[in-house]
Amino acid sequence: MFKAQRIIVPGDTGDNSDAEYVGLWHVDGHREDVAAVVLYYYHVDPSLRGGDMEFCGREPMDVLGYGDCSNNIYDLGSKSLRQALRGEASDGSSAVHNCRVPIGEGTLMVFSNYQMAHRVLRLKNTGSTEASRDFVALFVLDPSAPALLPARSILAGPHLLRRTLAPARVPESAIISVLEFLGVSQTDVMRKRQRNRLLSEQLKPSGEFACGGHVYATGNGCYTMIGWLHNLLEHRGGRDSFQDMNPKGIAYLAALNLPPEGSDRGLSEVLSLPTAKLHQRLRQVCPEKFSQDSSEESD
Repeated sequence: MFKAQRIIVPGDTGDNSDAEYVGLWHVDGHREDVAAVVLYYYHVDPSLRGGDMEFCGREPMDVLGYGDCSNNIYDLGSKSLRQALRGEASDGSSAVHNCRVPIGEGTLMVFSNYQMAHRVLRLKNTGSTEASRDFVALFVLDPSAPALLPARSILAGPHLLRRTLAPARVPESAIISVLEFLGVSQTDVMRKRQRNRLLSEQLKPSGEFACGGHVYATGNGCYTMIGWLHNLLEHRGGRDSFQDMNPKGIAYLAALNLPPEGSDRGLSEVLSLPTAKLHQRLRQVCPEKFSQDSSEESD
């Protein structure tokens, strides 16, 4: 599947100008099973700064658990999260694959949509006029998933009925009325309602931030499918949840949802913050767990 997209960033005209774009974590595809993504950036205005693409593996959230086999949920915290994401293992590798890719004109990227979530880091326009970053996307669909219906299978019904009624010399307006009455063709009002319904479905929040925060919107560049964290962390086998077992550990994980404040930072910004500053940012996603007078964990 093919998509052309343009990120438009307003010009920097003063303190009140919104001359930046910040994306949050998401994976591609709503109804489609997108296995891999190919992105090609054919135009990037020279006044744009930052906007690296950041990737983070989705797999490690599957290994959190408790019971006879593992109780590692209680080990989740700032140190264990930093170790997993920064690659502090003895062999220098990280348990959670993550990286950043700088974007320029002519950049081509290919990545697994099943393995990695991704987001656009802070993209700033240093010029006074509007700037854009234009790219095309090729979505490689999973061949093992149920196939999407081709357009011709939807359009075949109205076409055959038109051909059936044509020999009777029925006026076009009457044919349209018949097709609409039979439900094989839509009126303008029906089409608009369906378009609004599909848009509403696409914009419906796809998950929640950890610790019960709210996702305001979905779609590339907005508060998006960070629900993959929440859903994988949620324990469905009983009444207790991972959040109840280790609320502060889950809150540290929730802090990764926050967009970096610096235009040249990604996950590393949260991981390198002093404890006081980190707790200040954590209160943005989980104020009830990180209140001003709560006991602070030292690094």
